[in-house]
Amino acid sequence: MCNNKQEYKRVEKSVKEFLAAEGMGPILQKRLEEKNKFDSKKSSWLATWWNVNQYLTFREPCPINVSYYLQVENKLKLSQLQFAAQMAYHLNILRLKVADGSLPQDNIRGKQPLCASAYKYLFNTCRIPAPESDVIGMYDAKKFHHMVVLY
Repeated sequence: MCNNKQEYKRVEKSVKEFLAAEGMGPILQKRLEEKNKFDSKKSSWLATWWNVNQYLTFREPCPINVSYYLQVENKLKLSQLQFAAQMAYHLNILRLKVADGSLPQDNIRGKQPLCASAYKYLFNTCRIPAPESDVIGMYDAKKFHHMVVLY
């Protein structure tokens, strides 16, 4: 958002320069397309950059900076134990659907399909510390059925 016309004109000029044939936009787009030729066979072109550079080598506390989390309102006013049991039950159903590939495709506004390849990291995985870059440990969901609950 621009605060005034002068700022708007400056931003507009910068965008036009970026998008021009000789600008950085087409150059960067071509680089992404080239990278995608190699990386898309594995997953998303962004996965390598994110997993290695932004996650596995990141040395700050992960739970508050990069880890998945969820916040759910206890609308039914269940006890803490009941609520935890319901969460465990429903998360296990989701885990099983992710593991066997039966989770329905999610879409933006019912049209644009979303990539769900990252869902495999939600369950049966852990981050294993290593000196330069941590590694992801992935475990067979059909073989490992336990859930760890910390209180």
